[in-house]
Amino acid sequence: MLSDGALYGTFCAAGLTTDKGLTERDQSSMTVLASAAVLLELSEHDQVATTPPWRRC
Repeated sequence: MLSDGALYGTFCAAGLTTDKGLTERDQSSMTVLASAAVLLELSEHDQVATTPPWRRC
């Protein structure tokens, strides 16, 4: 997350060889996982932003 609150980054999967068997379902799975990662990041960011510093330990 950038200092202005904007999300920035990538979510990827890599392998040593190509997999010609990947399908739209695989792409959809990656989209769901990336969306979940964003929600977790936003949730953590909100907790930090609203939690007083002495309670973040």
